[in-house]
Amino acid sequence: MGEKKITSYEDFIKALRCGENSILFKFRRNNPERYAYYAEQMGAGFGRKNPAKKQYIKWLEEEKKKRSEILAIPDIRARHKAIAENMALFGR
Repeated sequence: MGEKKITSYEDFIKALRCGENSILFKFRRNNPERYAYYAEQMGAGFGRKNPAKKQYIKWLEEEKKKRSEILAIPDIRARHKAIAENMALFGR
C-alpha cells in the first residue's frame, strides 16, 4: 500500500480532522507555500484544540461506560433485553 499524501485541500482537512500529524509535518516540510495557503484558506489557529473532537471522545467514553454497565448485568435475560434495546451500542 502506498503512503497517504496530501494532494488537495480536502486531503489537508481530512488529515487535520483525523490527527494524521506525520502526514501534515511532511506536507509542511515539502510544500511550505501550499501548506500556508491551505492554512490561510481554512482560517483556523492550529494551536487550539478542536472542541468537536473533545465532544466526540466524551461521547465515546459515555457509550463505553453504558456498554460495560449492560454487560455487567448478571441475569442473562435482563442482559439480552438491555442489549436488544441498545443495539447501536453493540454495533448490531
